[in-house]
Amino acid sequence: MPQKERTKGDFNNMLKNSDFVLFTDSCCDLSQQYVDEYDIKVVSLSFRFADGKEYVDTTGHKDLSMPDFYKLLETGGMPKTSAINANDFEKVAKPYLDQGKDILVIAFSSALSATYNSFRLAAEDLNNEYKNNKVYVVDSKSASGGQGMLVYLTAKQKAAGKTIEECYKYAEDTKLKICHYFTVDDLSAFLRSGRLTASAALLGTLLKLKPVMHMDDEGRLVPIAKKIGHKASMIALAKHFDEECIDDTILGMTHGSMLNDVDYLKGLMLKNHPNNKEFMMNYVGPVIGSHTGSTVIAIYFLANHR
Repeated sequence: MPQKERTKGDFNNMLKNSDFVLFTDSCCDLSQQYVDEYDIKVVSLSFRFADGKEYVDTTGHKDLSMPDFYKLLETGGMPKTSAINANDFEKVAKPYLDQGKDILVIAFSSALSATYNSFRLAAEDLNNEYKNNKVYVVDSKSASGGQGMLVYLTAKQKAAGKTIEECYKYAEDTKLKICHYFTVDDLSAFLRSGRLTASAALLGTLLKLKPVMHMDDEGRLVPIAKKIGHKASMIALAKHFDEECIDDTILGMTHGSMLNDVDYLKGLMLKNHPNNKEFMMNYVGPVIGSHTGSTVIAIYFLANHR
């Protein structure tokens, strides 16, 4: 008899019936579609503007849409962001451990947030309490779409039937092969967040210098070049991609409110890479967007190293 074709429902049931659960945090900037399709559990960070109203950063942006967030960012100043604490994660993790499931967490870069450390501390407590279960935590050394790409690639390993140990090893082996490059038009957001000195931000603004930055092996944001003009900075991003990408079947981009630039940069990326089968695209979420400003645009891809 011919083999029955697996339906989407069969796929979802297989993921939900797995013996472990994949967690991440909302700084992954994955679309709700990926989260739902691969049954990824997302723990939310939060943010608040000067009026004191607190918003929960969910992958579906239920509290505040991303266009509305970036409009507020232009008028309401830089929001304050809050990392996940260990107790928050323990509360959402325990019901799965009570069911006998293990847990794998892929967290926002420890160089940029206390979130990874909160996951790590919670995992120590949970591993002591649940002797028959395992909780692993991976420091992604990544942010936004780079973290999201690592989570997604690991979720695909899980969907292929790999064990939690195999998925943990895959995430650790792959995380420093995900390259991040990005640029911004408005340097004031980096000034407010302490990532540029006042003199450097003023000089950059006067000369229209747009920084090209990347994420290093420690998960830190590092400037690598300054380009004169917006278009030149995007061409520089695409050049790094052309020179370093080893697998163009899956690529990623996240962005702020610069929607006119998305198609232009995507076109530059795909010009010499016809093998692309999946292009992950999403907004830079509010927690990271609070520090980059609305003019951020970033690309992500697999390379031999960062």
